[in-house]
Amino acid sequence: MKALLLLVLAADALVNTTWWRSLAVDGHDVVALHAGKIVKGEPRFESRVGEAVYRFATAEAKATFDAAPARWAPAFGGYCAYAASRGYVAGIDVDTAQVVGGRLILQYAKTVPADFNKDLEKNLKLADENWPGIVAKETK
Repeated sequence: MKALLLLVLAADALVNTTWWRSLAVDGHDVVALHAGKIVKGEPRFESRVGEAVYRFATAEAKATFDAAPARWAPAFGGYCAYAASRGYVAGIDVDTAQVVGGRLILQYAKTVPADFNKDLEKNLKLADENWPGIVAKETK
């Protein structure tokens, strides 16, 4: 449980956002992504977690997120999970979204999930182990 708490805290410390509005996941609705739907959120349905702004397509999705942000926010701060498994950060393509064990996983490009999923358990374990060090390095 201690490791999970560390990852949740670390995720809040380093979130992949756009430079112009601090939008997480490029403004896509993370609750919808959990359901396999790629939907842009609307400015009228925004929630802030630390410096990151999450947008939602509906008031219901916003309320769902607000009730448990750590459950809905993407793993690894919304950075590429494959890159995290290799010890660095990389941007994401929202079309790569997949939910693994309740966690929203994003990747750099559409070709990356196939490689990541070849040894999903190992790659997730590596990403989880690397993430605290990546956060420490990237937030210096």
